[in-house]
Amino acid sequence: MSTREPEPGADRPVDQPPHQQTPYGQSSAQTPYGQSPYGGSPYGGEPPHGHAAAGQQVAAPRNGLGIAALVVGIVALVLGLIPLIGVIAILPGIVAIVLAVIAVGRVRRGVATNRGVSITGLVFGVLAVVLGVVWIVLAVVAYNSDIGQATIDCAAQGGTQAQLEQCLEDRTGTTLD
Repeated sequence: MSTREPEPGADRPVDQPPHQQTPYGQSSAQTPYGQSPYGGSPYGGEPPHGHAAAGQQVAAPRNGLGIAALVVGIVALVLGLIPLIGVIAILPGIVAIVLAVIAVGRVRRGVATNRGVSITGLVFGVLAVVLGVVWIVLAVVAYNSDIGQATIDCAAQGGTQAQLEQCLEDRTGTTLD
């Protein structure tokens, strides 16, 4: 048994001279006229790889609502972290949630492409609302506590800072330093 080596040039097309190589990016096998070597017809039907066919325009993704949800969510979250005014984070937090829900719906329909940004805006909006509610709960608890009631009563009497402190020390039995 002998093994034969293929003859030089046996793998090239018949109509190609032996001294030329196949140009880069072209297949050595001939494709019929009008057919793409990558599959699909260049003259109609669905364009390959999500590109537009000649003469068609691809609509740009509409990512504005997702970005707006993220920006409003960030602002709401920052406001929610500030003591005493964190309650106002509820309103922009709700706006961020609404924008994010609409944006995620656009992503599901294929109109937008920024699912992660939209979900991040949704999470930030929910966190801002939760922080605003926590501030409300803390304010109600502080208002209803003994020290809270004493502070309100002493402040209602008026006077200087020293008189307010003396009133609080008398009512709570603690010294303020």
